[in-house]
Amino acid sequence: MATNIYPRGTTQWWRRSVHFVAVLNDPITIRMSLKTRCPREARARAGYLEMEMKVVETTIVEELRTRIAPDDMRAVYRTAFEATLDRYIVQQAATPFRAEAHAAINLTYARYFTLMASTPTAPEADEDLRDQLAASGLSPKDADALFVTVARHNGASPIGHNYLAGYLRSAGIKPTEDNLRAMSRVAAAAYRNACLAATEGLDLPNPEAQVWPLPSVLRKLLELPGGETEQAKPPPQEPETVLDPAPIPITPAAPAPAGLGRKIDVSLSTLAATCLQRKIDDREWREERRRDIDAAVNLFLEARGDLMLSEIDQQACSAMTALFPRLPTRYGHIREDIEGGIAAVIERGDALRALWKQDPVKAERELLPTVGISDITHNKHLTWLSALFKFADANGYVTPDVDLGKLRRKVKKKKGGKRLPWAEADLRTLISGPVWTGCKGLWNRLVAGDLVFHDGMYWGLPLVICTGGRSEEPAGLMLADIFEDAPIPYFHFRDNAYRLLKNDQSDRKVPIAPALIRLGFLDHVRAMRELGHELLFPEFYNPKASMSFDHNFYDKVFEPLRAFHFPTGTSQKRGRKDVDVHSIRTRVASFWRDRKFDPGLRQYLLGHVPDGETAASYEDEPGLDLLLPLVNTLGDLLPELPVMPLRLRPSEWQKFGSIRGRPAK
Repeated sequence: MATNIYPRGTTQWWRRSVHFVAVLNDPITIRMSLKTRCPREARARAGYLEMEMKVVETTIVEELRTRIAPDDMRAVYRTAFEATLDRYIVQQAATPFRAEAHAAINLTYARYFTLMASTPTAPEADEDLRDQLAASGLSPKDADALFVTVARHNGASPIGHNYLAGYLRSAGIKPTEDNLRAMSRVAAAAYRNACLAATEGLDLPNPEAQVWPLPSVLRKLLELPGGETEQAKPPPQEPETVLDPAPIPITPAAPAPAGLGRKIDVSLSTLAATCLQRKIDDREWREERRRDIDAAVNLFLEARGDLMLSEIDQQACSAMTALFPRLPTRYGHIREDIEGGIAAVIERGDALRALWKQDPVKAERELLPTVGISDITHNKHLTWLSALFKFADANGYVTPDVDLGKLRRKVKKKKGGKRLPWAEADLRTLISGPVWTGCKGLWNRLVAGDLVFHDGMYWGLPLVICTGGRSEEPAGLMLADIFEDAPIPYFHFRDNAYRLLKNDQSDRKVPIAPALIRLGFLDHVRAMRELGHELLFPEFYNPKASMSFDHNFYDKVFEPLRAFHFPTGTSQKRGRKDVDVHSIRTRVASFWRDRKFDPGLRQYLLGHVPDGETAASYEDEPGLDLLLPLVNTLGDLLPELPVMPLRLRPSEWQKFGSIRGRPAK
């Protein structure tokens, strides 16, 4: 039993793993927000929850019985039948156009569950079973379909261990090993009849006549109608329906705890959700990683459906990559893509490709979006799919037998490097105009006036330039990460409650540039402290959405300024590709290189891995006095900005959000 309190953002949470004695399934992890940021109050509330938890444990232990009565078996049957039928109906409703495929799978599994309910042990896919099926009266196609289904589960029960334990608890029975074994045939009967009832929900004939009847003893015990007839010869079916990528009815029941020696087989979407939550909770991945995983999984689902891990093969992954040339180069950012999903994206890509093929000159003249993602993006999707499979292998899930390396593309090196650098003159132009010299108002920052507001839009770009940092690093700074009263004032870029850094090398100390101090940056920091803020720029933090600091910085600062100063593109624009936020780091790195600063100091300030094992493992971090000259020279990349009196945002707008509607002209 483990109990602890941990922070998520600024709020304290309570977490506890509960494992009941005599219950075989995995522990249950409970997480609950304590709705306070005060550690003392959090401990008090957690203590109250501990007391309540002990009461619950005692109550459950006292109420569960060990001995099974006939009424208990009927109660377990009813619970299993109703819960399973509900799951099947929901899964079938997700793909209603595959009614015949669902019916074929339901029929195969109804026969499988009949075997489970009629035999003392779970059937195994061996030659004896093949001979029995050949002599059972089934057609060769139906016999082969059933054999493949049995082989898919490899002797393990398709009825989830935790599901069966839950059915017993609902009937007041303690799920001991003996009770679980005794109730497995009852659950198999419930799953069998749920398969048959699910087919009736498809407005198709009930296939009960094509399935062997349950043993009469079991029917009488469960008070089931005895009208089942001996199996009739089923109609011919196409063999493809057996391995159809549509959701298989027993999908939720497949997971079994790794402690029982069985690997867990779940759908790809279920694995992705589990992996994401685990990685984000453990702070291995940042919240914005969800976009990358969702993109890869949605592409796979569009290509082959939500397959079980055991059904994913090389051909399925290849079908996913076959969609890549049909995708618009930039997608997922317009309303049609967001509302219509990947299907709408591919439809738009096909339409654009037809227009390019019809008249490429006209398409280029009209600046139509191009089609086909880059090799880098191609490989990125495969990288995140591979990350899911590695998580599955490490955590007891079925691991697909695929080699994604064969599907990767070789990225061709381009002249001038992958990233365009900003021209120094363009960079100085970007940091000029009404934002720094005087604007009309808080919501009219690019209209000339006599007001200057000191906030993320004012300081954001100068901070990126004068630190060489990634945009989310200064944009997500907490005031606790700024040491303005040190002999050499500095930032400490590190993980905090609001955002994580890209990697371990990103944790570093960077002197505050004298150019920023001249403009009054330290006064701004002290003023925000006095107001009780935790973040340097609270307007970049959206607590109700998964928008990252770099996303908000780009949307609220960089893109408006670039569009204002360079409506037709900068001097570095090549074709449709123009410099972006990350290109500032390229300029900073080149700036230091041209002035022949020490490579190790340059790598440290950029948050890169030092060259050589000795530097990476044994050398101390460089002192601030060694780093200050590099940071000091970055002031040359800024224009001569006037020093303006400190003016913070109005108190009601020192947070995320903006006024509704368009700003007044």
